[in-house]
Amino acid sequence: MKRVASVLILFASCFAGISAAHAEEPTGPKEGLKVKEDYCSSFAETAAETRFALQQERLAHLKSDVEARLAELQSESKRLQSFLSARQKLREQVGEGLTKIYSSMEPEAAVKVLKRLNPAIAAEILVSLNAKQAGNILALMDPKDSSRIVVFMASIAYSRTGNKS
Repeated sequence: MKRVASVLILFASCFAGISAAHAEEPTGPKEGLKVKEDYCSSFAETAAETRFALQQERLAHLKSDVEARLAELQSESKRLQSFLSARQKLREQVGEGLTKIYSSMEPEAAVKVLKRLNPAIAAEILVSLNAKQAGNILALMDPKDSSRIVVFMASIAYSRTGNKS
């Protein structure tokens, strides 16, 4: 038991810098230092190799986790791109249908329907109509409603052309 305690003290002294004189009774101060140096150097390289191996193992584990997550994200990205493509196609088909419906409506009837819609949706519909039809519908609308829709129409025109004027 006393030997184990001495070894632990020597081990700790290698890293903490305390004297090895308390571990075993060396015959002189130089011999105590030599025992400490011999003991520390006997396992220092092994300890460094072990730490390095553990770090390498941890890095390999982290790398595999990152690669797995990256694969998941790439798969999710492809799925979302597919969804967005299908959504855009459906939106274009619906937009074409709505354009045909509203272009065939009388302006008074179109006003009644459009004033109940979200201004952004109404603006999308009006932008898709020819200028004369959209103008006739806006002229029949309440000025407050038409002004909100025109703001959205300007925003749509700006986003499509990229003009700042």
